Amino acid sequence: MYLETGELRAFLVLASELHFRKASERLFIFQPALSRQIQRLEETTGGALFARTRRKVALTEAGRLLLPRTERLLRDGEEALKRVKEATEGRAGTLCIGFGIASICDTRPRAILRFRKLHPHAELHMRDMSTPS
Repeated sequence: MYLETGELRAFLVLASELHFRKASERLFIFQPALSRQIQRLEETTGGALFARTRRKVALTEAGRLLLPRTERLLRDGEEALKRVKEATEGRAGTLCIGFGIASICDTRPRAILRFRKLHPHAELHMRDMSTPS
């Protein structure tokens, strides 16, 4: 079983609008396409996520359970993509620094602080080493 990002996004927008036309306008898709995405998601989940009448759309209990998890899942996915892009651009990852007693001076703490400000998501490991190492 796979959850499609587009279907989850459609679910999220419809859950916030509770109106197919308004949700489809927000998603910049036609209403039948939105209906198909919701139907596919409901097939995947095994039940109705929305109770529909001619005049009203409401979340079912299953839809209410899925809503916060979908918000978290999409937010986590966006965060993961952002971190990976930072890593590929050299702005995230891990920097390991080995230093000896002779290197302790004013420049190292300032350099580390500057690095932290420029790369807040990078991991920094520092290790006290002997000068020959």
